[in-house]
Amino acid sequence: MIREVFNGKQFKIIQEDVVDELGVSHIVEKCIRPDVVTVLLKRDDSVLLLREFRPEYKKNVFWLPGGKIDSGEEPVLCAQRELEEETGYVVPTSMFSLFHKKSPSDVSRDGFVFLADISNSDIKDVGDKGPEKGDLVWFPLDNASSLLSQSEPFFMSNELFIFLILKLASS
Repeated sequence: MIREVFNGKQFKIIQEDVVDELGVSHIVEKCIRPDVVTVLLKRDDSVLLLREFRPEYKKNVFWLPGGKIDSGEEPVLCAQRELEEETGYVVPTSMFSLFHKKSPSDVSRDGFVFLADISNSDIKDVGDKGPEKGDLVWFPLDNASSLLSQSEPFFMSNELFIFLILKLASS
């Protein structure tokens, strides 16, 4: 039997009664969140970061564009939409490649990271729209470790950011 324990704006929690192979009953809890995308927009040897004030950190932090995948939406189309909404840049979906996919075991959600390796001519700026909030920063890949050594928090975990940047730098 599955019971919904909590249903909020960002996630819901369910409990399920399961019986293992020895006949022992267990209650399993699971956090269900919407699938998400993150966009690594690379130009030359830099990656696009957004910097904005985050109330949970009480300071400005750097993070990568991305967001929730709408019901029925293809992940690559979500990546394109979120990039435009958050930065004002339009990049053709043909420029995106799936770079990393993460499915945490304790959370029912997939996280897709798309890479778009672009030149200035590949970006269509949608005029005065600009970033949703905050500032856009083209950050040199070889300086990424300096950001982390300053203990700057990121919207995504520092560990995932390090992994993605190292993977990007080696590709």
